Amino acid sequence: MAEIAEEISQNIDSDDSVTEQIGKALGSLFEMAGSNTRDIVSMDTACNAAIEIIKAEQAGTVQRVSTGIPSMDQAIGGGMRTPHLIILAGRPGMGKTALAVAVSNNAAKAGNAGLFFSLEMGAEELLNRVLSCESGIPGMDLESGKLSTNDLTRLEVARRKIRGRQLYIDDTSALNVEQIISRARLYKERFNIKFIVVDHIQRMSDPQGLQRANRTLSLGKTVQGLKNLAKSLQIPVLALSQLNRGVEERQDKRPMLSDLRESGEIEQEADIVAFLYREEYYLERETLSENPSQKVKQESDRQKAIHKVELIIAKRRSGATSTNILYFDPTKMIFAEYHSE
Repeated sequence: MAEIAEEISQNIDSDDSVTEQIGKALGSLFEMAGSNTRDIVSMDTACNAAIEIIKAEQAGTVQRVSTGIPSMDQAIGGGMRTPHLIILAGRPGMGKTALAVAVSNNAAKAGNAGLFFSLEMGAEELLNRVLSCESGIPGMDLESGKLSTNDLTRLEVARRKIRGRQLYIDDTSALNVEQIISRARLYKERFNIKFIVVDHIQRMSDPQGLQRANRTLSLGKTVQGLKNLAKSLQIPVLALSQLNRGVEERQDKRPMLSDLRESGEIEQEADIVAFLYREEYYLERETLSENPSQKVKQESDRQKAIHKVELIIAKRRSGATSTNILYFDPTKMIFAEYHSE
């Protein structure tokens, strides 16, 4: 502890911000605490623990956080399970953040305290999405403020619905993995959080300068840190990720594991890798053909794709991969079960 105190004292005159210095100090203290308390586990002890988990699975008492979407829960093994790192990836416009917000809101509604690191948008913008989903008022109307008397009434009802839900939002930009770990541990102590969301890992900074020197190595260390965080706090971590632009150059734009942007470590460290794919997004951007029959087919395809999004489970440790259809209304940020007519 004396050595850590000396490091803190010496770091005061550095170019690091106060937030970065606090993050490093907390990281060192927690690392020391962990190294002093972690014991080697014998095979017998590990076996007994494994049997207990199997019995808990049989009894249905394993700790999981439901996403609030039954088909998604089933696809990932009954919900977000402790201590899994779940990667949700997709190209822009696929609905990654909207799904992460919907899952967080559903989990908080069910009484699970959660921590949402929003590195790309502010807390107010994030809550606008929750209010849009709860009230049914399009997000663009909320942003413009052009609301009728009825809309204002619905908005107040939505506000009362979400009052008291324990979803804590940290919208500090460019956090690094050490800062996220230290803040998550503090929130775990204060509010007993049951899950963490990070939106998104490519927006995280790297305190060791690796980001500039080697982006792949930087992301690898970031993902390793998030996986270790899930294990140390014994809660699931849902982290969002961008995909390579190469997806756009293929005729079939459904994502594959090789599309994970800049790091094979993402695939290696994750317990679950899920992709979002919206055919509707691409069909809307196609130029309609001048050929009447082709134009009719294009319009028919667009109609069939409305509100459909594919949740592709490309990797699931100790489980099967799958493709599942979810309902998504991008105007109101609503994710739900898809029911075909």
